[in-house]
Amino acid sequence: MNKERRKAISDLKNKLDTLKGGELESINNGIEEVKDAEQEAFDNMSENFQQGERGQAMEGAIEALDRAYQAIEQAMDSLIEAYDALDEAENV
Repeated sequence: MNKERRKAISDLKNKLDTLKGGELESINNGIEEVKDAEQEAFDNMSENFQQGERGQAMEGAIEALDRAYQAIEQAMDSLIEAYDALDEAENV
């Protein structure tokens, strides 16, 4: 591989690092904060309210937030795999 293509790979790796470590992590932290606050509010409700319409809606929101969090975690894992593959290509 020539120097120009290695440089292009290096630039792509830097972009992946920025994406993984910056915005995605920040978004996931925000999701986790909202989910934890909603879970705490749900936990502080009486059992009757938890089993009611509002409690069920809160549980649905908590589950959806958890799915979003997990999806971003998986995306970050995929970015790490992509980074490793680019690193391998760069160093072959």
